Amino acid sequence: MKSRYDYVLLIEALHHALRKETLLRGLARVMDENSRMVLVEPVLPRIGSRAAYAQSQWARDLGYIEEPVTMREYLAAFDAAGLTVESMDYERSP
Repeated sequence: MKSRYDYVLLIEALHHALRKETLLRGLARVMDENSRMVLVEPVLPRIGSRAAYAQSQWARDLGYIEEPVTMREYLAAFDAAGLTVESMDYERSP
């Protein structure tokens, strides 16, 4: 019998994965239909662009130099991995 987990907690890690769908598919293999994933990630503002993000105070304060990931890209990765997003809590940083 394979190990299954009730919860998967992924904090500021997914954006580092070169193949996000592959990572999410691997996590999906240890989850069942009752499992839940909690994901905490920096994302681009709903409006704006990558350039605006790169120049934001938040990005500069963190020394964030990686290419930021949009909400659309995260949702596409979850869809490609066969995972369903049930809810999102989006908080805009100052």
